[in-house]
Amino acid sequence: MEEWDILELQSRDPSDPQVAEALLSRVRQREFDAIFLAPPNNTWSRAVHNNPWGPCPLRNRSWPRGFPWLEGRFKEHARLGNLCIDFCFTICNIVCDDPRCARVKIIWEHPEDLGAAVNSKQCQVFPASIWQLPEMLQLFSRPGWFTVAFPSMSV
Repeated sequence: MEEWDILELQSRDPSDPQVAEALLSRVRQREFDAIFLAPPNNTWSRAVHNNPWGPCPLRNRSWPRGFPWLEGRFKEHARLGNLCIDFCFTICNIVCDDPRCARVKIIWEHPEDLGAAVNSKQCQVFPASIWQLPEMLQLFSRPGWFTVAFPSMSV
């Protein structure tokens, strides 16, 4: 088992092209039997739409890759969020496109698309979700891809 946590080791940050290519090469070489993808979801979280004190939303359903008016650190946060998601899509496509990887199992954890929400100003908003992206829909058009959602548990 091997963990690639960008918060633990900068040497495993997929935003570094050399690091990304090294890992993708290992995926192409079929070094893994199972891959668990859990990219950061902070810029994809619906919570930012209804929290007036926290970080502001950087994207929504109309602008899932980030609002075009973003600047500075906000634009960079959205870019890094996109990069991590795109890296996961690349891994999935490598596995899908290579019949020798047919036994590789992929689990991708990310918050589900819960649809419309109400923000702190009591306005309806439509948060972005990776499950809305054309790249994700394309994956689900391939055999063997499906989603599972677990209900929240009340104690």
